Amino acid sequence: MIQKAPPQREAADSPLMVNSVQKAFRVLTAFSRTEPRLTLTQIVEKLGIDKSTAQRFTHTLLVMGYLDKDPVTKTLGVTVKMLDLAHIYLSSNPLIASAMPYLIHLNGETGETVNLTVMDGPEVVFVSRMVGSNLLSTGVIIGTRLPAYATASGLAMMSMLPDAEIKRLLKASDLKPLTPRTVYEPAKIMERLRTANAKGYALSVGDYFVNDISLGAPIMSRSGLVQGGLSLSVSIDRYTAKEAEAKFAKVVSAAAKSILV
Repeated sequence: MIQKAPPQREAADSPLMVNSVQKAFRVLTAFSRTEPRLTLTQIVEKLGIDKSTAQRFTHTLLVMGYLDKDPVTKTLGVTVKMLDLAHIYLSSNPLIASAMPYLIHLNGETGETVNLTVMDGPEVVFVSRMVGSNLLSTGVIIGTRLPAYATASGLAMMSMLPDAEIKRLLKASDLKPLTPRTVYEPAKIMERLRTANAKGYALSVGDYFVNDISLGAPIMSRSGLVQGGLSLSVSIDRYTAKEAEAKFAKVVSAAAKSILV
């Protein structure tokens, strides 16, 4: 059944918008796993703000303890204090609390890696992860973001949205081949989503990680809205896509349907 789209965020041009707060968070989000440390000049160039503004905001974040500064290289980086915000989310989120027993059970029953993800725009964010005994070396950890169109859980969640919302997400996505197996053409993605909607789960074979086979199922709220996605990943060296689907599709779907939020 097609579900309603989630509510949109407050518009950026709202009169309630506090620009200084927005700029402070933009400074924090300038850092990434590939760019964990930046100079003030790099922050200015990356964000397109003037140097004096960058100095004020980085200084404030340094005083508050969310940034540190290397005395030799003069580079800035986020600190462990950022985890305080992540901990609040992870420890208080009802989806994570409800899903945890099923993740543990599914991981123990199959011995495979099991993930819990949520949608954030055109991306999925990993919010919980149970590693299996045959872990793929993907570098995925809690907080990792991947394009929804190239993940089983992302496809599963998108399959439950109205066509207009799906098209909006695809338009916001950087659709491109990430591996030789990536399905990135909009028409083919829509076809995958129709199949996932009919089956109740999505299958991804090498879309993002070339050696990965993943099955994902949507987690729905009691009111019928998409809340998250549950996925299970195995290596293409151990299973064919057909074997993985036959062995794991039902248990992944059943676990996702059992999670009530």
